[in-house]
Amino acid sequence: MEKYTETELLPLPVIYESDELFSEIKKICKIIPLALLVKILQVQPEAKFELIRVTSTIRKNTPTEKSIDVTYARLRKHRAMPDKTNNVDWSPYYGIVLDQENHVAAELVKAIRWIRGRENGTAYSFQELVDFVDQEKGKYVKEGGHFCYTLSIIKALTYIVKKGIQREVDRPFVGCRAVPPPRVILNSELGFIGAVKKIPKIEEALVHLQTQPLGAAFPIFLPDYEQIRGEIYRGPMYKGSRFAGMHAVSVTGASTENGESFMTVRSSHGEKIGIKGYFKVSIDVMLLRTSTECHEHEESYFQTPTPLLTRFCFPELLEESEEKKLKTKIEEERRHFKLKLSLAFWSSNSIVSYLAALIVLLLLSCNFYYVDRN
Repeated sequence: MEKYTETELLPLPVIYESDELFSEIKKICKIIPLALLVKILQVQPEAKFELIRVTSTIRKNTPTEKSIDVTYARLRKHRAMPDKTNNVDWSPYYGIVLDQENHVAAELVKAIRWIRGRENGTAYSFQELVDFVDQEKGKYVKEGGHFCYTLSIIKALTYIVKKGIQREVDRPFVGCRAVPPPRVILNSELGFIGAVKKIPKIEEALVHLQTQPLGAAFPIFLPDYEQIRGEIYRGPMYKGSRFAGMHAVSVTGASTENGESFMTVRSSHGEKIGIKGYFKVSIDVMLLRTSTECHEHEESYFQTPTPLLTRFCFPELLEESEEKKLKTKIEEERRHFKLKLSLAFWSSNSIVSYLAALIVLLLLSCNFYYVDRN
């Protein structure tokens, strides 16, 4: 018989032991498919894990109502808060929170131009974005609120890169309209930016937040969104919670509370949301829809574990010298246009052409002119 050393006869070390692991996995797999459980494990979640079920009522144009159950996995992955980001606050570079959709891009331009010393709080036209960024959507007006017109911040900022944006005083907000008036430029005082940058990860967004506010999108669950007040928004928390859609917000700050990291965001539904229009959104929480049944507008969302804040972006300014060149070009085009119309007026040889030129000149006397800097 072979002899063994004392080391070889030591008790076998157990690296991990559980009497409940497989029973817990079986419980979970009765609710969600194994493939989804694998997706959850791949993000390496931490702390509390929840499977939640909400019951939503689908209202149709009939006396009957149909309810559906939608199941989500809510998991947590802690995001470390950089010291330089903790308690940063860009809200002083914004005004009061207005109940006007589609203004996040305009306010991001206002904020970055103010922060960099180009201006001192110039408000830019929400109406220009409503009128020209996606004109088809502007044709549909919905009673009670502005959830009807969702506009990508990236799309709106890209428009501003190409064309600039007028001041609010020059094109005031009136809302959605089927046929907006032409783009009338009153002066060269447009708000310009040089580029739009996307941020793919929350960790990168936390670093960029040290130098300026950001644009982002988050999922509105009702009634949670309207009831959030000073609490941290973590998605659906009520039996009757329902997904209403994605919503654009400005991210103005970040901090931690009881070990949970969050970003402070600015709503565009007025001061009735959160605390005077600002509220906290968890950046630790992630959602995964685990049921196949859901609302039609939700089908493309939460197919993988998804943070509550996504689609981060920010505008970059033009160099001051480039901006001055653009404004000079616009003024030169304006003078040239006035000269051409003056010549047309003096060379008119009919009552119709005379009156047409006269009307244009009257408009120009009020400093109206049409221009597209592209």
